[in-house]
Amino acid sequence: MKPTIIVANRTGGQGKTLLCQLIALGLEAVTDPPVLVAIDTDTSDTRSKLGKFFGNVEELRISPDMEELRRDPRRAIAHWDRLGEIMVAGNAVIDVGANVIGSLLDWAILRRAGAVLRVKQAPPILLVVPMRAQAQAVEDALHILDRSIHDQDGLPIVRRTLVLNEASGTFERYGTNEDFSRLSAMKREHGLAVTRIGHCMSELWPLTEREYLSLRDVVALPTAAIEERFAMNAFAAAGAHAELLEWIADSLGNLRTAKLLPPAGPSSGVTPALHNAY
Repeated sequence: MKPTIIVANRTGGQGKTLLCQLIALGLEAVTDPPVLVAIDTDTSDTRSKLGKFFGNVEELRISPDMEELRRDPRRAIAHWDRLGEIMVAGNAVIDVGANVIGSLLDWAILRRAGAVLRVKQAPPILLVVPMRAQAQAVEDALHILDRSIHDQDGLPIVRRTLVLNEASGTFERYGTNEDFSRLSAMKREHGLAVTRIGHCMSELWPLTEREYLSLRDVVALPTAAIEERFAMNAFAAAGAHAELLEWIADSLGNLRTAKLLPPAGPSSGVTPALHNAY
């Protein structure tokens, strides 16, 4: 059974959408493309950040807070129950916007989601928490991981992965921090996996972010198209593309080591450019 992968942190700007792109790219290389879901918009006709990169994202509005849910339980049924249906089906990657994960976990407890998912024999649920080297992000990541461990009656998460996003620096100075001692205890006692995504140095990276060009699309672009689209000379385009492919391959390798992605086989269906980067 193909799992549901929930990507979340309470702090914004931690790389959730980037991680969803990488996971989707890695899954597409070896299996059926996952269903992409974003919970990051206030209205149903507004696209999330993930939706700006991909045209086939199912957009779910941000949930009302728990006080509103208690006053009008029908809102929960109309809203978060759809997410439950997605988890029953599995093979989904869910980009959970900042400050939304708490409401989702509250819903799961109120609706006895764990019991329903077990009865329905839903595929496994994996929780992935990306964080940058920022004090608030570390604190929020710990909060989510702690709660997911103790709320098993809500969402029965079978595996948790912490992704150290080095886009704004490494985590060396946090190594002896009390928070990291707690993370080490989670690794020992609850099987928390920890992996990393290095800082991408390719000059293509900020350009693709600016234009909402997905990693899937940039991998497939020939050098000549990069030259024309981003007004680069042939040498700059070739070098920047190769550097980006190398970073993608390294990131996917780390996610495989953390068992978030299945192994890549020789006939995995990846594009020739990315396959050569492995």
